[in-house]
Amino acid sequence: MTLVRLARFNLPDMHVLSYNEIPDNKQITIEATVGSDLTKS
Repeated sequence: MTLVRLARFNLPDMHVLSYNEIPDNKQITIEATVGSDLTKS
């Protein structure tokens, strides 16, 4: 089971999008991410 399917099953109100699903002319705000901490060098 992929992560998105797991999230959608357990958290039906959570929105999950990939960057490819967002049109170039739309501005987004990232509220949270899953994965490594990008602020660390």
